[in-house]
Amino acid sequence: MTTAPTAPPRSLRARLSGAVADPVLRILVVSTAIGRIGRGVFLAVTVLYFTRIIGLSAAEIAIVLAVSSGLGVAASAVGGHLAGRISARGILIVCMTLDGLALIGYAFADGFVSALLIAAVVGIFEAAGAAARMAIIARAFDGPRRVSARAILRTVTNVAPGAYQGVFSMGFNLGAMLAQRIAVRRSSGDRRRRGRRARDRR
Repeated sequence: MTTAPTAPPRSLRARLSGAVADPVLRILVVSTAIGRIGRGVFLAVTVLYFTRIIGLSAAEIAIVLAVSSGLGVAASAVGGHLAGRISARGILIVCMTLDGLALIGYAFADGFVSALLIAAVVGIFEAAGAAARMAIIARAFDGPRRVSARAILRTVTNVAPGAYQGVFSMGFNLGAMLAQRIAVRRSSGDRRRRGRRARDRR
């Protein structure tokens, strides 16, 4: 009795390529990665930007983020409802575009009220876009493929911002170390100059 030959195990790269072979899933993966990396950028610098650039207090920052999250919960339900009645793809494109423009608006925020309004817009369109993305998955995939697609997108959602924040923190730490070295060298240089001036006066 002969047994059928078993196929050789596929490499990790081959398995990943096969997982995103579907063009719809590939587009969703790319858009999700871009969106979450952008979110990682925002989360990595948000507190520093709010406190040092805009000048918000800790209580004001908490209010801004709480309002953004609360409106996002409501917008998620509205976005899912609209995606079921209108084009989910169109809703996703509009939400991602307006979300990106709203994030740019932070550069022009000059106080608590403007930061609160911008955060509200960001929370609304980010959550509505996420609901539209889920509607696209529900329509484009069925059965096990839907579970696999959601698992892949969830992995991208979790990994993308964490990976960027890790790189950002390394760069931030390296920049801080470089600034400290420059400060130490300048301090030592100033001390040497003061020492030479003191000797010259004698």
